[in-house]
This record gives sequence, C-alpha cells and structure tokens, in this order.
Amino acid sequence: MGTVTKIVDGESTGFDGSTVLVMTDGSIYRQTHYYYEYHYQYRPQATIIDDREVILPGIRCPVRVERLR
Repeated sequence: MGTVTKIVDGESTGFDGSTVLVMTDGSIYRQTHYYYEYHYQYRPQATIIDDREVILPGIRCPVRVERLR
C-alpha cells in the first residue's frame, strides 16, 4: 500500500469525530477514531498512509480512517 497524496474535493474543516473526506479521484475515507480539530481549508492536499490514516496540513496528528470507495 504505502503513502499516497490526494486532493480533497472541495472544502475541509478538519476532523469532528465522524468526518468523511471525498477526494478528487473519487475515493472516500471516513474517520474511525475520535479526534476533534477545526482547521478550514479549500482543496487541501491529504497524505494517505496505507489507507488507514490521513494527514491534513494544519492538523496536529494523523487521524485513523477507513476507505469506503
């Protein structure tokens, strides 16, 4: 799997415990671990690690996710 970089399709407000991120390539990731941090961004570049964690610029730590599509 490894690490890939994708672009969030539209805006992101960070993580709220149940965040769903839709990427420009059509992939969708849902937050699985509770973490809250607000940080507004438009089309941020997301780093995806093994389809299990997402790192967004301005967010202090990686957040666990599951890939839905």
